Amino acid sequence: MPATANQRRLETTLEVKAGTTVTAGTDVVAGTKLKGKHVVGTSGTPTIVGEAAAGTAPTVTVTGTDLSGFVELTVGVAPGATGDVLKVTLNTALPSTVRVVIFPRNERAATAVAQVSCIGVDASNWRIQKQSGAAWTATEIYQWNYIVTA
Repeated sequence: MPATANQRRLETTLEVKAGTTVTAGTDVVAGTKLKGKHVVGTSGTPTIVGEAAAGTAPTVTVTGTDLSGFVELTVGVAPGATGDVLKVTLNTALPSTVRVVIFPRNERAATAVAQVSCIGVDASNWRIQKQSGAAWTATEIYQWNYIVTA
């Protein structure tokens, strides 16, 4: 079956040598596999808010892009034992519900691995949810690395 114009452009564009860049705007055809040693994104920075289970007036920060980075939560006063602790909103929505992998960045988050999960809400949002265990203590700091795909 002959290739469409987009397929021909993709095949030509992806024949790259080490040290070169694939230009944004290239159409990717379903079923195409991209291989490489590194994936680099230049999307904007997402926003983050603390949720009820993080307590009253938690401090939350996000460092990175829509594609990857890390989030930090400093627990507020009277946190809940279960529920959403933070919500991240992407700078640019993805074409489908986000899939997110989180992994601990600091020791406190590592000790809480069995207590938390990460849930893609829709094409623009994901959240970390505390599902079990005693409520965390105010002023404790939890940090997670994240990687986002669609």
